[in-house]
Amino acid sequence: MSDIGDPSSPNSCSEEDLSDIGDPNSCSEMPDDYNPYDDSWLYSSNAAGTPLYEGSHNTVLNVLVEHFHWFTQHPGISKDALSSMLAMQHKFLPNGNNLPSSYEAALRIIEPYLTQPVVYDVCRNDCIVFRNEYASLVKCPKCDSGWYIQR
Repeated sequence: MSDIGDPSSPNSCSEEDLSDIGDPNSCSEMPDDYNPYDDSWLYSSNAAGTPLYEGSHNTVLNVLVEHFHWFTQHPGISKDALSSMLAMQHKFLPNGNNLPSSYEAALRIIEPYLTQPVVYDVCRNDCIVFRNEYASLVKCPKCDSGWYIQR
């Protein structure tokens, strides 16, 4: 499960890692054109393996996996609420952190790792799946009902 903050975990943040949060002298100097809301880096192929912030033992991907695991375990939580939580955490992490600040931006990072759904046409009465030897049929050979439901 989560190893963020677990002192026995090799991936946990130590107090030393967190001691400089909020210290303006601890962050590397930001470029003049720095925009904390610019998420264009998310579209690069290695965004998921990027450290959460400089010196962090956690990657953006492992933190987002924990966030989305929590999100799926609490079905009453909305996407807007997750976005708000990410935005708040982004503000609390050191300047220049790589945590996305919205649900949509976070989803773009983890989407390549998600299992894609497979959709099959089936008989209205669940007799057969219209694939393999039944792929070209338009009616079920067992109950004679069509697979297409007109709306």
